[in-house]
Amino acid sequence: MPEAAKQPDVPAGGRAPNLVAAIGLHGSASTWVFNIVRELMSAAVGTDEIVSAYAEQPSQLPQSGSTFQVIKSHHGRAEPDAWLKEKSARLVLSLRDPRDAAISMSQRFSAPLDHTIVWLANDSAG
Repeated sequence: MPEAAKQPDVPAGGRAPNLVAAIGLHGSASTWVFNIVRELMSAAVGTDEIVSAYAEQPSQLPQSGSTFQVIKSHHGRAEPDAWLKEKSARLVLSLRDPRDAAISMSQRFSAPLDHTIVWLANDSAG
């Protein structure tokens, strides 16, 4: 088999990104997006090569010798945003109408609608 055929599928730049962040409001399918990104990275570089975690701050990331990281976050804040920019992270955003997300979360968690609106507002506060 030619060497080129053995290479994993990677972006046009020739290699998988070292850091990918899946970011989205609660109720925006952010967990689904995170899982898909993690699976795509696993297919590209191998499951053992990736560390994945939920983290709202860089200090919450697990310490690992892994070259590749996939993180999930709900919040846009100055410190993690600057860190992601410094690391040249690829960002994958999950988008959903916040009104729909609030209603969906209210139904899923049997929570009052005004509570789910506060959750989404906290996701957006930065």
